[in-house]
Amino acid sequence: MSVNTTDPAIQQRLITEGGGISDYSINDAVKKAKQADLAVVAIGGYGIRTEWGLRTYGESADRPSIDFYGRQLELVQAIYKTGTPIVIVIINGKPLNNEWITENIATIVDVWEPGMYGGQALAEILFGEVNPSGKLPITIPKHAGQIPMYYYQRPSRYWTGYGLGSSRADDKPAFCFGHGLSYSTYEYSDLKVDSLIPANKDIEVTFTLKNTGKMAGKETALLFVRDCVSSVVTPVASLKGFDKVSLEPGEAKEIRITIPYAELGLWNENLEYVVEPGKFNLMIGRSVEDIRIKKDFYVN
Repeated sequence: MSVNTTDPAIQQRLITEGGGISDYSINDAVKKAKQADLAVVAIGGYGIRTEWGLRTYGESADRPSIDFYGRQLELVQAIYKTGTPIVIVIINGKPLNNEWITENIATIVDVWEPGMYGGQALAEILFGEVNPSGKLPITIPKHAGQIPMYYYQRPSRYWTGYGLGSSRADDKPAFCFGHGLSYSTYEYSDLKVDSLIPANKDIEVTFTLKNTGKMAGKETALLFVRDCVSSVVTPVASLKGFDKVSLEPGEAKEIRITIPYAELGLWNENLEYVVEPGKFNLMIGRSVEDIRIKKDFYVN
């Protein structure tokens, strides 16, 4: 097996597997990809602090686009045309995206700034020894024209339907807040919460999380709340809790998350922080766009 990669940890592993590493120009990379079982293509940015003028992200490195730098897209497209399966590895310190890549490449691993052992971690994930469990802490737009894009939109945000849950493709981000894939699948069920919450009482939420896949893994369940009727405009969803749970294949656990009563509050027109009575939506899932279970409750 031959794989195109730049990481020494993956290189060491490939050598033990009888493979090799190539570091060529685009034309030579294409020739090598045609002979390979898989091409691991590392793209992204450069953030070494000691080489200030070469940095592509960090302080004083703003730019008008979130696309990949230089000829990186050309490299990916050239290798794609060979028919060899591709794994894209994105190394960067800020959101980058290209619509052609997200639409045509099946496997994308965003490692951000992976650190000294990042290559080892990546190798273990690519070779199936570790089940990935990371979730995006941000929203990644499709292009710069969608900025600003964040999950806690107001329902009245008129210049994009994202805040309204629009089904139009142009209104959706490339990757939403909380997005993250796993080699396992997970089932959410048995959501329980009191339907009526007395004043000043914390909200106790329980549900069952089950690993329905064939590999042990860790799942981060995200809990969102929406204030349905309020005196001021509030977000369509606001993260109020989460829990990361380790599960063996077929294992199920009851998860308990407590929402402090004050977390339901808002700043009213008199600049007073209050919890207003009324209806709230409780939503739990894998990401803000992948809600698996939900229920309403009322604050007295």
